[in-house]
Amino acid sequence: MITIDLNARILSEEHNVFVVRPGKGYRLYREFRENSSLIAELPGLKLEADVPLNEQNLRRRVNRSRAFRAWYRRGQPADDRPSGKLGDYGDGGGNSAAQLEGLVRTYYEKIKRGDLVIVPPRAYMDEVLIGEVRSSGSKYETEKVPRLFGNEELPARNVRWLARLPKTELPFAILDALQKPNAAFIVERSLRGQFYKLAYGNYSINDLYSARFEVTSADFDTFDDALLQGFFNFAAANTKAIAEDRENEVKSFEHAAFIDSGDYLAQLQTNINSPGFISLIGQRITPLVASVLFIIAIDVGPDAVAQTEAGNMIMTNSKAAANDSCTAEVAKQAFRQIQLLGLDGWPAACERARDVAKRTGLRSPATVRRDN
Repeated sequence: MITIDLNARILSEEHNVFVVRPGKGYRLYREFRENSSLIAELPGLKLEADVPLNEQNLRRRVNRSRAFRAWYRRGQPADDRPSGKLGDYGDGGGNSAAQLEGLVRTYYEKIKRGDLVIVPPRAYMDEVLIGEVRSSGSKYETEKVPRLFGNEELPARNVRWLARLPKTELPFAILDALQKPNAAFIVERSLRGQFYKLAYGNYSINDLYSARFEVTSADFDTFDDALLQGFFNFAAANTKAIAEDRENEVKSFEHAAFIDSGDYLAQLQTNINSPGFISLIGQRITPLVASVLFIIAIDVGPDAVAQTEAGNMIMTNSKAAANDSCTAEVAKQAFRQIQLLGLDGWPAACERARDVAKRTGLRSPATVRRDN
């Protein structure tokens, strides 16, 4: 049995991306990275488990935390430790208290499980952390930072770091926002694609589909580019034919590579460094289908025709639910195209894909596994 993992994150319309500053002066960057956590500098907050924030006297807890923060800054004098009793604190505190209360609500209410978080470093030569939140905000997780706050528990969210990039490559709008004192803010939708591609490789959200191919070779010339675009055009033309119930119009590589398939053609974004990447982006499912056809062409080859006809090839998606409709549509498209091309058309497409992969080290984000 051959299993194709689409390896694509299927994002809902409600999915969000946040920038979270790693503490005052970025001083918690190391703990964010090493603990795989977002951590708010709020010692003494001590939220009650399983109690909604609106029922927690949150402003008083924030003011108690402010008192403890100031005490730690003073060096923790033994004769001046703040009171731990919540009743000793009021509901005021002005803008500072309001901003910290907003931070708590962002950590535990606004940031959802599965949202993406961007954590910038202080220095421009250091790396931005990109990760996915793994925990539910209702758990009120905590972390400790002994070098700053002793044994105090600080509000936290568990994160799985997925990618990194130089701070200099952050969009200007985010760099500009970092000049302001906001501890956390949401990234506008028009800027999110860069982070989705880095974090997930293959992904879809709303009516947008994207696949990111890695380039490992230092050499990438115009011939490589022509072969690759021909393969992508070939996938687009046949995806359109099947989607429009015109299976008799599925064509071989030589005949489909130069067909204008309208909105089934994907936009190509290229960054050829060593390593570099090539991204396909479109409003049709073509990028995901192309990523699957490419990896099958390389790792399975002409034998894919017999395997699909025998029912020995299946598709899964390690980043989506078992019944995901997008994954099912990609499987239908890719396997049907291979069947219709048959041994008259599919081997030629395999040859072109393998030529590109051999010359450039190009790899699809989809993967192949063979089970004995």
